[in-house]
Amino acid sequence: MHARISRLVLVAPMVAALAVSLTAGAPGSVAGTETPALRSISSRLDGALSTVLIEASEPVAYLTSQPDPLTVLVDLRNVAAG
Repeated sequence: MHARISRLVLVAPMVAALAVSLTAGAPGSVAGTETPALRSISSRLDGALSTVLIEASEPVAYLTSQPDPLTVLVDLRNVAAG
């Protein structure tokens, strides 16, 4: 059980960083088209593998970075978080 909790702690900063990246984007439309919307963010633990699933209304451009060993930032471009 302890190993499962420690893996969940590793996923939490990633989800928090994603939420910050999404709120920094401007809502509305881009070049007269409808902005894709974030539908859900979920996490799952399968043994030693931690997975974060991000669903949007359509495919979106994104950038990832890893500022430290325990953090992964996912910047979804032009996605409405609301």
